[in-house]
Amino acid sequence: MTKARIRSLKHWCDQILEPQFIRSVDLANLAACSRTAYVFATHDELWRVLVLEEMHAHFKPESTWKATYLKTKYGNNARLGAPICVQGLYSDLLFQSFYCAAAPIEETWLAVENVARRSAKDMTLEGFRNEFEGPNVPVIITDAINDWSAMTKWTDKYLEDVCGSTTFDAGGFQFPLEEYLNYARTLQDDQPLFIFDKKFAGKVSQLARDYTVPKYFCDDYFAFLGEARRPDYRWLIIGPAKSGSSFHIDPNATNAWNGVIRGRKKWIMFPPGQVPPGIHPSEDGSEVSAPVSLMEWFMTFYKTCQKLPAHLKPLEGICREGEVMFVPHGWWHTVLNIEESIAVTQNFVSSCNVKSVLAFFDEKPDQVSGCPIDQRQELGRLFRDVLARNVPELFAKVNKELEEEYERKHRKSKWELLIDSGQVRDNEKAPCAPSLKTLGSTRPTTASTFGFGFTFPTSDD
Repeated sequence: MTKARIRSLKHWCDQILEPQFIRSVDLANLAACSRTAYVFATHDELWRVLVLEEMHAHFKPESTWKATYLKTKYGNNARLGAPICVQGLYSDLLFQSFYCAAAPIEETWLAVENVARRSAKDMTLEGFRNEFEGPNVPVIITDAINDWSAMTKWTDKYLEDVCGSTTFDAGGFQFPLEEYLNYARTLQDDQPLFIFDKKFAGKVSQLARDYTVPKYFCDDYFAFLGEARRPDYRWLIIGPAKSGSSFHIDPNATNAWNGVIRGRKKWIMFPPGQVPPGIHPSEDGSEVSAPVSLMEWFMTFYKTCQKLPAHLKPLEGICREGEVMFVPHGWWHTVLNIEESIAVTQNFVSSCNVKSVLAFFDEKPDQVSGCPIDQRQELGRLFRDVLARNVPELFAKVNKELEEEYERKHRKSKWELLIDSGQVRDNEKAPCAPSLKTLGSTRPTTASTFGFGFTFPTSDD
């Protein structure tokens, strides 16, 4: 809390002081009001919003977002004076985003590598399914994509020539590849934009021809639906160091693989049912609250992971150029680009997870994703139809297992059956809570698990 704020703005929080919906001229005027106002008005996050909303992906990146805005809009007429040094102003809001953008990736974050590694030269398809896909365990596979054309062809020049003016999605904005790379290599963000484009194969078909699906993931039952009806399943990923995806579970109970063409990626993975530190999913799992940036999670919660008991610690690994990460369904995972990286990822359904996918469609139809909203409720039925036609024996087996599991889950107890049959009188249907007198006459014989406890005296005390 600064003296300036105590005198004039009292105890308003920084989020109220920070003008989030304002024009560039308003920020310029605000900066002239006081030294405190100057600091907030030059906060780079505000200028980032202005650049992206006004100029979309067509801007000339400079060292800061404010300089980027002024140079792009006014060219050589832009006046970029030296920043004013303001001392004695403290703000967690301003500091956190600055620190996340400026701080390096710590070596301690990269030290642990306990995800299993296997070479495609030695591991058979049967071995992969028995050891990893069937038990639903992650693995890094080496030597699986050495034959991809993309491994040698995807230089900057090749990609820019092949893609031309085609735009790719990065954080909801459409960037031509050359302009995206200029941005990624110039500006430092606490939340770097990264290309995550699900339509890349349709936009530039040559990119799709430059790679093939590794042999371990060729069975993909969603393919029975056809390209037009299947959920989104493949993405081109390009991003600078410190970009990546925050903790999430892949959609629709699918498995996934991620092949690294350039760079290195740090993975942290928690098994189904174990929520990572700092992550707060809603009760039904449809929404997730998490730190604003990926770097913020690492700086705040990574040490917490290291302090967990051995049986609760996550799996960690670095997937390097030419390697593939297998991501089993239901696993929480986050991915941090250690350096500028390019990768291709696909989600799929095989015999090992098809039952989980069907159960997801049955139990969480409102959370089905990757297809138009009006098709989501029907996707489960359509998928069952194509499975019945294409893999009838597997479908019959899985469907029977799901029906049996549903019956066991909803099977009534003997007490409930007695109530339904009318053999139990109304005054016997619910056991009565014990009275204080009853409690007082009974000496406790086991420790309570309640937060605090007390006992009532008995006649022996």
